[in-house]
Amino acid sequence: MYDEIIEVEGSDDRAIETFVDLGAAAFSESNQLVVRVAPTLDIPQSSDDYWQNQPSLAWVQSTDVGVDAFVANNKLLVWTTSLATGEPLPAC
Repeated sequence: MYDEIIEVEGSDDRAIETFVDLGAAAFSESNQLVVRVAPTLDIPQSSDDYWQNQPSLAWVQSTDVGVDAFVANNKLLVWTTSLATGEPLPAC
């Protein structure tokens, strides 16, 4: 488990992109993490702005395979490539 507070730069009421370095978090043998990002601001539940206080969750995976998937009508097309070389990977 890794816990860190990251200061977010920017003005209120604006979309802000903030880089989160996951290098310090130890990936397990399966190369997967569950990341929870939560605000430190304490907004009372009775406030109209309480929805801003909800955490976000993401499943993060470290891999050497790039996957692109496209859906058209009732068909699914999936392309897999090596992220190291950019070469297509064989069909499984």
